[in-house]
Amino acid sequence: MQQSGIKRGISSGKTIALILAIWASSPGHGAAQSQTWSPEKNVEIIVGAGAGAAADATARAIQRIMQEKKLIPVASSVVNKPGGGYALSWVYLNNHARDAHYLAITTLALLTNAITGVNPLTYTDVTPLAQLFTDYVVIAVRADSPIKTGRPGREAQGESGVREHCAGGGPW
Repeated sequence: MQQSGIKRGISSGKTIALILAIWASSPGHGAAQSQTWSPEKNVEIIVGAGAGAAADATARAIQRIMQEKKLIPVASSVVNKPGGGYALSWVYLNNHARDAHYLAITTLALLTNAITGVNPLTYTDVTPLAQLFTDYVVIAVRADSPIKTGRPGREAQGESGVREHCAGGGPW
């Protein structure tokens, strides 16, 4: 059985381990910090989704790799801050500005929330470290569905009055 690229990437951990090694060996963000910065307290990996979500699974994989590969000399924890389309997690992250002990896992919402007016925060308000993978969104209906186009409203509902329903899922 062939695994998806996302599962294969996370299970091998090579990309994540490389990113974390770069982060762990990079200097801190403050001018007063030395060029050989190393975490001195618990490292929090902040997730803007609930436990069990794809972003949570990614954060826990990163935490596991950091511990197994001994990439940092301190403990780490995953902190879930769901709500507001990731907004609560970004507020929490920015409450610890310039403190490299706080990392956040985020999604494309960091861009789309600002575009749609949901939240003014965008990628320029944080320091993006890496893009681990890309989500593609596909909208599909059953082949025998009366919905034949992506147009909303009665045209898309057809004569049967079928209502649109939306569901999400991931490769986890």
